[in-house]
Amino acid sequence: MGADNSLKLILDWAKKTDSPATVVDQVNAGLSQARMSGLTHARGDYIAFLDSDDTVTPGLYTRMARYAVQEQCDLVICRSVEFNDSNCHVSCFYDEWLWNDLLQNAPAKTTCLKNTPLLLRLEPNVNTRAMRREFMLAEGINFKRDLIFEDLPAHAHEIAAARRIGLINETGYHYRINRPGKITGERSLRRFHIFTSVNLAIQYARQYSIDKEAGAWLLNLMTRMIIWCGENVLLPHRLKFFEQVCELYACSPHTRG
Repeated sequence: MGADNSLKLILDWAKKTDSPATVVDQVNAGLSQARMSGLTHARGDYIAFLDSDDTVTPGLYTRMARYAVQEQCDLVICRSVEFNDSNCHVSCFYDEWLWNDLLQNAPAKTTCLKNTPLLLRLEPNVNTRAMRREFMLAEGINFKRDLIFEDLPAHAHEIAAARRIGLINETGYHYRINRPGKITGERSLRRFHIFTSVNLAIQYARQYSIDKEAGAWLLNLMTRMIIWCGENVLLPHRLKFFEQVCELYACSPHTRG
């Protein structure tokens, strides 16, 4: 039982809900392991994940699943906003311009990576998605244990593998920032995890033989994340970090002529 009494709250909710619910109580082994446990126990047609410090608009995942059924999508994605924990201010997420370009004010769109390479530049956040469970199992989509920035490889895997991808023009996910203890706010050696995540993403790009334009957008996303991580590495480790960046880009098929 956590200090926030969360287990009791979940058990109380599970007793009252009309929907079938399974509560998994396990030793804290990190975010990836929690997600994989959830996937193992899930029995529904669609899977969605929600980080404990973020929020979604009521009914969001239900609406996304309905759109997936209607359009026969493997994957449906929604927009995000940032919620500042220090002042409760809500602001546009950094990929707003991408969504505007992709949707052109349409309420929704169904596409795939071959038709829309820009999809790989979207924020790699699994929580903004509803995925068909059978698609996830068939493609082996997973989250590596003890890895932070674990959403990047899953993002590349999902987008490359999905035959039909839905985009809904709804700002449903509220990503909390400036919260004490947030993993992505760390300034530690765990920032080096980005190299594992990037290499896994490249492996999936190769596995599904994505084209050069899609590869360029993936490289664009990875570069943004690498720079962000490098800026948050403690000064004594920064040279080593950017030496590894140079080695990575020297070997990347999308950075050579």
